[in-house]
Amino acid sequence: MLYRAIAEHVDATALGAFLETCLHKSFGISLETQAEWNRELARVGSETGAFGTMDQISASDSIWWSLVQRIMPNNILGYMRLFRCERTVLPSGVEMDLKMVSTMGNGFTFPLQTLIFACAVRSVYQLMGLQSACPKTQFGVFGDDIIVRTCAYNFLAKMLSKLGFQVNDSKSFSTGSFRESCGHDWYAGHFVRGVYIRSLETTQDVYSAINRLNRWSAMAEVRLNNTISFLLRFAERKHRVPFSEAIDCGIQVPFELTRPKLDDNYWFTYRKVVRQKRQRQVPRTLEESRALGYAHYNEYGWGVTYLGGFARSEERPLIDGGGAFATLPFNIPRAFLTLRDVDGSTRIKVVRCTIPYWDWHGPKGLMSFDWSKPFNYDPYLSDPFRFFSYGSWRRTVASNFGISPS
Repeated sequence: MLYRAIAEHVDATALGAFLETCLHKSFGISLETQAEWNRELARVGSETGAFGTMDQISASDSIWWSLVQRIMPNNILGYMRLFRCERTVLPSGVEMDLKMVSTMGNGFTFPLQTLIFACAVRSVYQLMGLQSACPKTQFGVFGDDIIVRTCAYNFLAKMLSKLGFQVNDSKSFSTGSFRESCGHDWYAGHFVRGVYIRSLETTQDVYSAINRLNRWSAMAEVRLNNTISFLLRFAERKHRVPFSEAIDCGIQVPFELTRPKLDDNYWFTYRKVVRQKRQRQVPRTLEESRALGYAHYNEYGWGVTYLGGFARSEERPLIDGGGAFATLPFNIPRAFLTLRDVDGSTRIKVVRCTIPYWDWHGPKGLMSFDWSKPFNYDPYLSDPFRFFSYGSWRRTVASNFGISPS
């Protein structure tokens, strides 16, 4: 049973990889980079009106098995039958047949829906006599996030409804100057995504809010002195860290706002807060589960955890042969799962770090990029310098902290 469960998870992922290959060969869509192109097309659409952005309501749950049976070749359908759940048992004990293909996260649902929507877009384009060879300049599909030429928007929405999908009108835009795609909001070519502060309960929440607001302030050229001063009251510790650090481990400041000490190698030292992880070992056998004091044992647990990449190998065998793992040709590594903080009792600890150059802001040449080419960026978390320079951010932080910028 364990080997079968592992094989099913591996094969479902392999089927997803095969569908991704089909996407790339037939449409030129790579799921690793398509989100970037969608964002760029959304920006162009907001500026010129040439493209509209379309989102679906519960798209993965709307992929009917009957639809897939009509459009997929038999050899692919055979694999999907193996890796989808055909029925479920209700609490009353009654079995119910499932009409949808699969849920999100099973290994092939996301590339499958991307493939279906890409086929729909190409069909509409061909009927309208539009070019559909390039998903970077003519259309964009990333899951249920679709970008098409404005002239084809209404026709595509009508055709998708016939396939069982429903356009989310509150998140779809084909008129006006606003467009939204893959988490980015654009208005007339300008990035207008807001800063969403959902919690200030922990020190890390406060650090994240301050750092993201400072970046927004630098981009919008709006000073937030009072806001930053107010948020600083919530920080139990006020650790100052360089810009290259994580957004929630301290207050990111330029070198002029800190006086870090030097270690023996003349590197700058600083302290940051990190979240303490609570982990539990996943038992590999029933005997090990009992030894760990667990009340229940899931024979598939270790296999699923191993496939998720949470197992670590060691030099010596961890268990003797026998049991469910007697025929496996390798030593069974330990596997651990990180527990979620469901009660709000997140524990943090302070660690000491070093860095050779405080004002270093990442491995990429962010200040010399080509503005005409889209890339994977998030203005608050990864590559903000598409919107403002490091010098602008440095002066903004100094100003928000009540220091005259140099």
